[in-house]
Amino acid sequence: MMYSFENKLKKIIVNCNSNANIDIINMETDLVADFGFESVDLVQLVIDMETSFNVEFEDEYLVIERLSPYKELVEIIRTKLCE
Repeated sequence: MMYSFENKLKKIIVNCNSNANIDIINMETDLVADFGFESVDLVQLVIDMETSFNVEFEDEYLVIERLSPYKELVEIIRTKLCE
């Protein structure tokens, strides 16, 4: 199942790291392992997601284990948009 916001999320990811490839991002993608995201990329990703989706990431989400797996990002955004 693909959520309507995923294309926007994928574009944000690609804008944060030049190694990211929008065509291969899927639920199994890990941003650190697959695209070499570093902490600065993840910080920019959070800022861009907060701005683009008008949501706020609490501290519990600001750990690499929650930000690196694409499926985690989808779940976080889905949850935030439903609040």
